[in-house]
Amino acid sequence: MIQTAPILFLLAASLGPARPAGPPTDLRALVATELAFAKQTSERGIKDGFLAYLAEGSVVFRPGPVDARAVYAKLKPSPTLLVWHPAYAWISMSGDLGYTTGPWTVFKSRGEKAPSGWGHFVTLWKRQADGGFKAALDAGVSHAAPAGEEPVFAPAQAPSPAMAAQPNAAARAEEELRGVESRLAGESAAKGYPAGIGTYLGPDIRLYRAGEFPAVGLERAFELARKYDGRWRQKPDRLIASESGDLAYVYGLMERVPDGAQAAFLRIWRRAADGRWRLSLDLVDPLPAS
Repeated sequence: MIQTAPILFLLAASLGPARPAGPPTDLRALVATELAFAKQTSERGIKDGFLAYLAEGSVVFRPGPVDARAVYAKLKPSPTLLVWHPAYAWISMSGDLGYTTGPWTVFKSRGEKAPSGWGHFVTLWKRQADGGFKAALDAGVSHAAPAGEEPVFAPAQAPSPAMAAQPNAAARAEEELRGVESRLAGESAAKGYPAGIGTYLGPDIRLYRAGEFPAVGLERAFELARKYDGRWRQKPDRLIASESGDLAYVYGLMERVPDGAQAAFLRIWRRAADGRWRLSLDLVDPLPAS
């Protein structure tokens, strides 16, 4: 069992004030891209909308990680209407990697007034050679109808320092995080997944679990994590860091011991003010039983 109080104290003592995201112009551009993506999808349909914004080599969870463009290229025309907006966003100091997350709603057709599903999405964005952003990974969870609406994220207007890409910063960050992930995996397999992630949760952690509303903040995250306890073996697929070495994500599959149940996972890491890596978002989506 996770000892919540000591961890909360340690985090409060060590993290200090949150580091600002990258340049506000980059964060605004990222949010604008997500909004344009949602608008185009609602107007042109899911297939055309997604293919316009998915990067080459991008990944989508279905529910395990697969080639996103291949999935949407095979999608047949449908009257289904999918709407969403970003309720939170973050970008690296170098402005090359960021993520957005927020609520989605689906309708069987454009004329339907009652939604047929709700959930939350997570999109990882990478800057392209032309300066724009395209989606590198798209994942999410479904849940019951929410009680209220989340506002569209409004990036802060105050200036924040940018950080140019540092030589080998991404490679160094990835090497550090492999060590962190290895320790997390050991704890997860030995003591349970909540224990594995417990010491790494950042103060603004977002925890996503299938069928549950997102848990935001340490207290709610610990509560939700305990509901999905169990020992899990981690099988990471890829780990990617920003050029400034302050933002990274890892995704893959994990397997529960001893029954062999599988789930896809996505973890987004941010470097805190003290230089340590903290989890900013943790998503787990079970795979159907084989």
